[in-house]
Amino acid sequence: MKQNGEKVLADFYAEWCGPCKMLLPKLDLLQHDYPDVKFVKVNVDSEMTGSQQYGVRSVPTVMIFNGNDEVSRTSGVRPDSFYKEILNSL
Repeated sequence: MKQNGEKVLADFYAEWCGPCKMLLPKLDLLQHDYPDVKFVKVNVDSEMTGSQQYGVRSVPTVMIFNGNDEVSRTSGVRPDSFYKEILNSL
């Protein structure tokens, strides 16, 4: 995943994952509030190499980057305020 100095939120998910399905609408709403952040969805089943490259071991995993710097990595579903706090700090 090439950031080119961009702010990126990457959602590593699987179609069969219940918590991933719960997280999807949360991230869709956040995407509208943060137009300067690029939101990327990565299907771990079809993108195994990329998922392994980033050390993703469970889904959902949300990674937030400020340029090439990883500023956050979480597994599972968190409250909207958790993601907003990190995105606001970028």
